Amino acid sequence: MDGSATPDVRELRIFLESLICDLCRLRHASEDGIPPGSTQIHQEVRLSPGVFADIRVMPGELPPDRALVAGDPPLERELAGLLAPGLRVETWDEAHLAGLIRDTFGFDLQCLSEAQLLDLRQAIDRAKAAHAFGASVALDPLHSTLLWHFAYWRLAERREAGCVDPRDFLPPLRYSKVVVVMADLCAYSSYVRDTHDDRVIRESLTAFASKTRYRFINDGGMLYQFVGDSVVGFFGIPTSSAHDVSRALACARGLVDIGAAIAEQWQRQIDQAQPAAGVHVAMALGEVQVLSLRPFSRTHMGAVADAMNLCARLNAVSGPGEIVASNLLYQALPDAERRAFTELDPVEAKNIGRVKAWRLAS
Repeated sequence: MDGSATPDVRELRIFLESLICDLCRLRHASEDGIPPGSTQIHQEVRLSPGVFADIRVMPGELPPDRALVAGDPPLERELAGLLAPGLRVETWDEAHLAGLIRDTFGFDLQCLSEAQLLDLRQAIDRAKAAHAFGASVALDPLHSTLLWHFAYWRLAERREAGCVDPRDFLPPLRYSKVVVVMADLCAYSSYVRDTHDDRVIRESLTAFASKTRYRFINDGGMLYQFVGDSVVGFFGIPTSSAHDVSRALACARGLVDIGAAIAEQWQRQIDQAQPAAGVHVAMALGEVQVLSLRPFSRTHMGAVADAMNLCARLNAVSGPGEIVASNLLYQALPDAERRAFTELDPVEAKNIGRVKAWRLAS
């Protein structure tokens, strides 16, 4: 491919990682018959202190996906000797990647220019919309909004369950037993103050947003919003499940790893050693009121909840790499998952009072 118009390499890497995630999921659906929701794909998986795998794919009952590496035969042979039995190295060069994109999304990628990649992003969204809402549906602002908040296979499940009109997918209601998860980057202001290249700041925040959003929706949750250097998501909207609390905890653990990987990469690009790294996470269980932010609109939806305020307060006592959970959330966890938590002294929460909470250290 012509690389003369290649965009910033940092943003390109983030985009290619998300593209590979989408390709792996759709390939397993089309070639192996595995429902998209049964393939678990996680980014920034911690292997050891300071070492993270870019992507881990668990396709249903099949063995984990093969490693994807550059086309260097000696390197491939060396890596092959390190893989677990049953796995092999698979090389994706530019031509092979372009072929997968063409076969999967119907898009002919001629070069890695910004214009081409923007067009490819639209083609990916159209493919997801066809799966979520039906092949004959044209992508409109409401479809795009729903695809931002939810995984496309969850939207397809809603449609197959009888919710045909996308305007009914996220109705303004009071939802009960919702898990709110909030994660903040630690020492964000310090990182920004000590970073002299604005591109590093933008790349770090883009990576944080892209990977945390994917983690929320991949685990069956709803990505609600980003506020500065924090992300908020829900489990239990628009439909609830007995597994919501456990899925939310798995998501929170994944957010800790994502934050650690991003902080590690950011630290490598600045001189000053930062006082903290990663993210601190809070979780709470309660009711969430979903409302329309404009009369008779489903495109711009908001949420208010005491559980969201509680998460913000608990986040203040959560340290780097820690997860702090409200007592109701802790009590709703299975016994095996509660054992890893330790009880905190009552937390003085502004405008709330003294609250009981539990901490899970990394």
